[in-house]
Amino acid sequence: MNKLFKRVWKISIFGNIAAVLFFFLQVNRFFIDGMIMDLVSTVVLMAFGIPSVLLIIASITIFNSGWKPYNKAGYVSASVIIAALLGLAGYFLSYVRYLF
Repeated sequence: MNKLFKRVWKISIFGNIAAVLFFFLQVNRFFIDGMIMDLVSTVVLMAFGIPSVLLIIASITIFNSGWKPYNKAGYVSASVIIAALLGLAGYFLSYVRYLF
């Protein structure tokens, strides 16, 4: 796998992990009120958090198995995963911005 492509994928994984954690911490107001979220935040976390975590797990599994794309279809599928990771991270960060 191309080193630049692999680096972009790793950055998108770490960015998505950071966005999910930042969303969770900001929505809970740093646990001042306990672990209680409002209804909208819960729906956002379930609708976008679960697919985000699944994509993170799938990406880490792909890296650990040593998968290397041999044709353009492999690079396209990996690019779709990267785009989904970045899109979900952007959505989480944009939602947190509207809370304050």
